[in-house]
Amino acid sequence: MRLRACFFAAVGLAAVLSLAAQSSADADDALPIIDYKSISTERNVTVPIFKGLSASYDRIVGGLYDNMSSSPLASSSTAAYVSGVAPSGPIVVGTVGESSPTPAKAAPRPPKPDPFSYGLSIESSFPFGHIGSSATSLRGATQGFVGYQIDPYTKFTADYYQIPFYPLGTSGTSVPLVIRGSSTPIGSVALPGTASNSDVYKFLNLGLQRTFLIAKKHPLIVTPGFIFPVFQYDDAVTIEGNGQALPIKIRSYAYKYVALTIPVVYNRHCLVLLTGQTKWLVRTNGLNETNHPQEVLIAYSEYFANRKTSFFFQPSRYIVYLPSDRAPEYSFTAEYGINYRFTKNLWSQIEIESLNPSGTGPNGIANLTCSTAACTSILPTIGSLKTAEVHLSIGIGSPFVIPI
Repeated sequence: MRLRACFFAAVGLAAVLSLAAQSSADADDALPIIDYKSISTERNVTVPIFKGLSASYDRIVGGLYDNMSSSPLASSSTAAYVSGVAPSGPIVVGTVGESSPTPAKAAPRPPKPDPFSYGLSIESSFPFGHIGSSATSLRGATQGFVGYQIDPYTKFTADYYQIPFYPLGTSGTSVPLVIRGSSTPIGSVALPGTASNSDVYKFLNLGLQRTFLIAKKHPLIVTPGFIFPVFQYDDAVTIEGNGQALPIKIRSYAYKYVALTIPVVYNRHCLVLLTGQTKWLVRTNGLNETNHPQEVLIAYSEYFANRKTSFFFQPSRYIVYLPSDRAPEYSFTAEYGINYRFTKNLWSQIEIESLNPSGTGPNGIANLTCSTAACTSILPTIGSLKTAEVHLSIGIGSPFVIPI
């Protein structure tokens, strides 16, 4: 209940801040919905919808201009803007002494964006907070995405991301030592305080976004997709599981999902997105015992201070279900930071990410287990994943955010 309350409080805060910024904008900033596409093309802003998948204004409201020009609109002034003809009564042509009216000049249509979109970054990462280690930095990472607009309402996306992190409870602390078959500790073992436990997850995310218009003007985005590991050559470990030594590939797990995203506020100063996602494992691995649909909730807000700088905040109720887990565990994540553009296609980003499990069990290595009384072989029992990092990135194309 506390986790749910925190999530909805964050959503409410993001919405209030965004609406406040929206109301404080000049009257000229309150553009009709048909201008959003041209704004997105100009700013080329990128925001996340769910893990590993980046989405831009163009992805969210792409094609609205082309389709609204042929759709009946509630506002005659907006319809006039689209058609380029000011609303007025009928004009009778041919009356003696009157000349034929000059046809109204059509309003210029905004240029169509390039159907291709992309972003590529390299980053350095640092542990955030006390991790029980003297590590001052993590492994570097390369991340990127490409997208192709198939038609005004459909877009294919492919995202590759590497996530460097240092799990809490894997170094610089003491854990119980037990003998297999017994839960009574026979002692404790101090884990080394080194950076050897820093890790990098590498995944590819393929998605197909489809935008629907509610009441012919409010976008609703449905995205089915698939997330799977790539280049995981060094993730084979042996852990204690089910009373025996269990070899697993600790980072090799795959999800299939369907996400529903609703843009709540979207103008030139603010963007607020609410996303619900249902996800499943493609197949169970390791200690996994169930594979029921799991619900993920994400709220994203971004404030565009000017053409170069934006601030973003994304809380989420996320699911962690690794091969070392018997059941999925909900975690509260928070991501916030700053994007800065040097030029149209060159940008930098500072981001802080944290993942906090909802359970009360131990984090990292829960205990070490002796396979025999002589302790000739010692295997770890893995607990919850808790981590926090600071990421410094520089990239080309569109800025994007990759959650933990």
